[in-house]
Formats: sequence, C-alpha cells, structure tokens
Amino acid sequence: MRMEDPKYWEMIIKRGLSRFFMLCVLNQGPLHGYNFAKQIERCSCSCCAPTPGTVYPVLEEMVKDKYVRLKEKVVSGRRRKIYTLTKRGKKAYRAAVNSWREIMPGLRAACR
Repeated sequence: MRMEDPKYWEMIIKRGLSRFFMLCVLNQGPLHGYNFAKQIERCSCSCCAPTPGTVYPVLEEMVKDKYVRLKEKVVSGRRRKIYTLTKRGKKAYRAAVNSWREIMPGLRAACR
C-alpha cells in the first residue's frame, strides 16, 4: 500500500487510535468483550469499529502489562470476561489524553 492511497492513512491512524479508544471506554467503567467493541465504535463516532480479532489480542496484552484487569463472571448462565481499567491503565489513559490534546492544534493547523 502506498502513501498516496487514503486507505494507507486510514490504517495508520486507526491503528494508533484504537488503543486510545480502548482505554477511553474502559475509563468509563468495566465492560465485557461484545459490549467493549460496541462502545469503542460508539465512542469513536464509528471511526474505529474493531473486530474481535483485533480487540482481544490487544486486551490480552493490556492485561499482561497490568493496564487492564480481567475477571470472569457468569451472567444469565453465560461466562463473560469483564475488563476493568487498573490504576496503571488510568494513568496511561490520562497520558494518552494529554498527548492527543498537545497534537490536535498542530493537526488542525496542518489541515487548513
């Protein structure tokens, strides 16, 4: 894929934003997998619509690195994996928010 292809930029941007939106929705409260992807899509105004194939590996990595806590729970007879942001994850979310706040004015200026 070449840089002049809009899909190239879409892929680069969405890849970077997906982790931000994952932290963002978890910052609002615990979620299970199916609801998690739906909340990311809603929170991002459909900019990021992750599939389970992309969400779960990142969640596993975030659990391993202690940004997210995983707890299994039985709800209506079904086993659910509930994901919660840890203190470390909240700190990462605040760092991400601050970084995006610093970048946005430059991005707006460059797009004029």
